[in-house]
Amino acid sequence: TLRWLENGWVDYVIPQLYWSTEDPANPFGRLLTWWSEHSFERELYIGHALYKIGNDADPAWRRPEELPRQMRLCRAEPRVQGNAFFNLTHWRRNALGAADSIRGFYQYPALMPVQPAAWEDLPAPPVLLPPKLRKGKLQLRWTQPAKGPAPKYFILYRFEGEDPGNFDHPKFIRAVIPNRGGKVHSFEEDNLPVGRTFTYVLTAANQFHAESDLSNVRTLQRKGKKLKLLD
Repeated sequence: TLRWLENGWVDYVIPQLYWSTEDPANPFGRLLTWWSEHSFERELYIGHALYKIGNDADPAWRRPEELPRQMRLCRAEPRVQGNAFFNLTHWRRNALGAADSIRGFYQYPALMPVQPAAWEDLPAPPVLLPPKLRKGKLQLRWTQPAKGPAPKYFILYRFEGEDPGNFDHPKFIRAVIPNRGGKVHSFEEDNLPVGRTFTYVLTAANQFHAESDLSNVRTLQRKGKKLKLLD
């Protein structure tokens, strides 16, 4: 595995770190550090042993805080880019409230990891049309320029205020919208509080999950049953 990582023959690796944080021989934290230092800039996701929760001789697995503790260690390591859980059956069983205990780590939508070949053929940025308010809902529409490859999907960002904010923070991802074809694409926004200003921006993503340049910006404010455009 290390040779494959070092030579760039794999895009990502998911080591199965199926030991607890208190394991005397192979504690989770030590293994996490080792893999972080030997990922060779490949995508690194950590595998967790859900099947051991409440069902293992190691007493750490019989405590509800074990999985959140592992998650905090992962989030503190910048080279770790995600987590995998074995397996779905045990996730649904929710032993010791394991699935519930990590919901706070997944508050926002996430984008797919960008693959190495991603930047070779990017879509053109979408063009946001003037939005409209119909029956209390915001109608956002956009077109996709014909030049360049067709996007696989679009990513809609929403920021409060008149300027775009931090595109790296997932809380600003309003929606991920599949490209269903056609000349005009749309999204219906039903959460538009009266009197507050919002700015919307789009990108188009290719099959490798790389995003285009930003679309034009649409800044607006809802005033009762009317929409005020500020851009």
